[in-house]
Amino acid sequence: MIFDDKMKRWVSKDHLNFMERKKLAEYQKQISDSMIKRFVDFQSAKTLVELLTKIPNFKVNLTEQEKDVIGENGNVLAIGRSGTGKTTCAVLRLFSIEMLFKIRLSLYQKKFQDTVKDVRCGSADIDQTFGLHCIFLTASPVLTH
Repeated sequence: MIFDDKMKRWVSKDHLNFMERKKLAEYQKQISDSMIKRFVDFQSAKTLVELLTKIPNFKVNLTEQEKDVIGENGNVLAIGRSGTGKTTCAVLRLFSIEMLFKIRLSLYQKKFQDTVKDVRCGSADIDQTFGLHCIFLTASPVLTH
């Protein structure tokens, strides 16, 4: 048992470790949220996908509606019949957001490499600890594999 001055009581070492992990998780969440707000831009994702479609060997033809779905801010629920491009939009949206996030994060790290120092986590820890968390739901057995 250890006496905790902040709580003014005796606590176990396990409880102190738990509280430290909880504080670190809260800190990581704050960093993740601020990074996502700073580096994720859905309109840029739409622009990136439009750029991809101009590559001669890129064999995906997207309609304006599909580009709008990819570039829509926030969460998106796409409903449609089979073969209408829902999965294509979802995959391209995930791909473009992840690529933009990594590019912008890399540029930010290079720009502020010497000025931004954090004792709790280094720039190498960001890729392992912080980042995007995306969910792709499907009932298709082919897509699940």
